[in-house]
Amino acid sequence: MPAEQRLAERQRKTKPLLKSLESWLREKMKTLSRHSELAKAFAYALNQWPALTYYANDGWVEIDKQHR
Repeated sequence: MPAEQRLAERQRKTKPLLKSLESWLREKMKTLSRHSELAKAFAYALNQWPALTYYANDGWVEIDKQHR
């Protein structure tokens, strides 16, 4: 799939899901003890958000499950 088409698909499908997930994480964080393991996991995800969502803004980035 060409990068331009990949980006358009990500903008259409993935961006709304990521936005919803981020909102959900932030809302749930308000209900958790700061010291809970779940709160730590949510905080980590939110701190890594730019890296986690980078692919949704760049059609040249391919999703790959192989760790190199």
